[in-house]
Amino acid sequence: MGEELKTKVYKIQLTPLEPYTFGTDQGLSFAGIENSRGKESYYVLSKMVPEQTTIWGMLRYVMLQKANLVESDFGYSDDNKRKKMETLIGKNSFSFASKTEQDFGRLMGISPIFLKDPAEKMYMKNPQNNKSTMEYCPIEMEDAARKSSRGKIHFPKKGEYDAKMGTAQGWIRIEPLMKQEKQERVISMPVEEKLYTAIRKTGTDDAFFKRKAFAMKEGYAFVVYAEVKEEQESVFPEKTVCYMGLKKSAFKFEASLTDKKTIQDVVDDVSNVFIKNAGSQWTIAMSDIVLLAEGDQKYGDDFYIISGRKIQNLETQYQSTERGYAKRLKRSKVQYNLLDSGSAFYGTCMLNLDNKNHKKLGYNYLISTKQ
Repeated sequence: MGEELKTKVYKIQLTPLEPYTFGTDQGLSFAGIENSRGKESYYVLSKMVPEQTTIWGMLRYVMLQKANLVESDFGYSDDNKRKKMETLIGKNSFSFASKTEQDFGRLMGISPIFLKDPAEKMYMKNPQNNKSTMEYCPIEMEDAARKSSRGKIHFPKKGEYDAKMGTAQGWIRIEPLMKQEKQERVISMPVEEKLYTAIRKTGTDDAFFKRKAFAMKEGYAFVVYAEVKEEQESVFPEKTVCYMGLKKSAFKFEASLTDKKTIQDVVDDVSNVFIKNAGSQWTIAMSDIVLLAEGDQKYGDDFYIISGRKIQNLETQYQSTERGYAKRLKRSKVQYNLLDSGSAFYGTCMLNLDNKNHKKLGYNYLISTKQ
């Protein structure tokens, strides 16, 4: 009999070692990958922050690497090795479309993505309803609801919202919000933009394209918490180098054990900071929110400030008998709609957030500041 499995939560710190490019829906096609869009752009854009699915895929790979289960040609014909892989990371890749709960082996779930600064302070996406850079101070709403195209809703009080400034952006420091502290708590994304020119093959011809990348400022890093079930030996290396993004940029990977029991403990710690310092009727998207259907447009029962984007994910098919990395990847045929973390709802968020697979990937976490 094997050792008893224990649930543990690790803090995973990811420090970029070079400029990175996290692809958008507009970008390079994936030659040889099933269901690739085949849609290319002269100018390849980049997101500043990796998707939850990117972090998830990287963690699964690092776990396989730690267990010496990665083959250089990605050929997994050995039944015994494939069974070990299934035990460690599950049989199938994450799928937005799965209607049944997926089993991901020892990897139970991850948190939304955070930022860490040089002083080891932690940040989350700044709520879009925040009107201050010193603390979380939500927009104040009128007492009485008024008629709108969506029925009766509340509107911001006069002077509470500046259309020229737009909604709040950046990242806000997570800790008890002390109003007397004379230091800004909201920061912009700590990166510098880079632009590279390169050549790629288009048929038999060479074609130039430009690729945007971001270099993170020294001392900053991405942080995510991972909940796992393991025996005495950790499923993660203490330190290693992992690779993410379109150019497989290098990141320093550091895993440290925490005293948390579940990912929900991490989420609750963050939520408590806002609940104690809000005193309003706002609900904040702590993570990105997955919309289950194109027609799922009833975001809330009152006023809300939201932004969103579309995503397609790649599924790794380890069960395939074909060799080669590209041949084992399958791009989803459809795009999925996400609401960005930091979106804010006055009143109640009406979205269906019950999908267990999405929650495991760090999606669909809300903070309610209602008292």
